[in-house]
Amino acid sequence: MRTPQYIVETLPEQVKNDFLYWTEYMENNLVFHLPDSEWHTKGHCERVLLYALLIGVQVSGCGRDELRALAHASIFHDTCRQDDFLDVEHGARAASYYMKYCEQNKDLVFLEPAL
Repeated sequence: MRTPQYIVETLPEQVKNDFLYWTEYMENNLVFHLPDSEWHTKGHCERVLLYALLIGVQVSGCGRDELRALAHASIFHDTCRQDDFLDVEHGARAASYYMKYCEQNKDLVFLEPAL
């Protein structure tokens, strides 16, 4: 985890628990295809996760299922980047990786996109 502990300790309990769980999950399980990136790193995805959960709880009033969807999107969204610049297909590649990952790893249930 790259987020300072003093920040984690100030989080609302629901956000803190989810943040710690999904950060550890990402660190231990996900592969990033651009490991030497200066910007699109696990640290970046960790920050996206933190902000997504905070916004989900404090602004949108999201429930457990919505927060889980935000967490999945946050930790997977930059996993398949090929460069740090205008990589317009990285989202589609990440979605494909997410689907395949869920098929192969039964500890993570694929969440169908809401339309």
